[in-house]
Amino acid sequence: MSFRRPSKQRKLSWRHAKRRKKGFLQLDVPKFTIYIDSWCPLCKRAGRFVGILDFLDLVRVEDIRRSEVPSEEFCEKGLSSLASITPKGGHFFGFDTLLMISLRLPLFWILLPVMFLLKWTGAGSYLYNELAVKRTIIPLHCGDSCGDSYGETCNEALDQP
Repeated sequence: MSFRRPSKQRKLSWRHAKRRKKGFLQLDVPKFTIYIDSWCPLCKRAGRFVGILDFLDLVRVEDIRRSEVPSEEFCEKGLSSLASITPKGGHFFGFDTLLMISLRLPLFWILLPVMFLLKWTGAGSYLYNELAVKRTIIPLHCGDSCGDSYGETCNEALDQP
């Protein structure tokens, strides 16, 4: 057994270290994508709240009106309720998306028994639909002056101004 002196290695300073945007753990797993409606203040608050609580960086929040979505049907459902796509391609809407979010955020794991009970009884979907019907939509679109700045968006897929 020989004890060699380590070769001269360059010490990395904080300038050269790999910096992460957020979170103290960096996991190399595909992210769960949540699509929110940017015209709904409640949806925007929920997206920011999920972003703050996601210290493992497992969830990505995107605006359904500005991002590319898999299909027109997904876009229509996503505008009426919270939509999500798993890394394997599964689609979830409404309360199912809330359940999937709570599976990925450790701070919500204490709520999982209640969430599964609401899912099993069907009360979770009912409560979510009541909340989704009463949400306010503030149209902030710019009409014809926007041009094609966002590319193929959900609005263009639905032929909305």
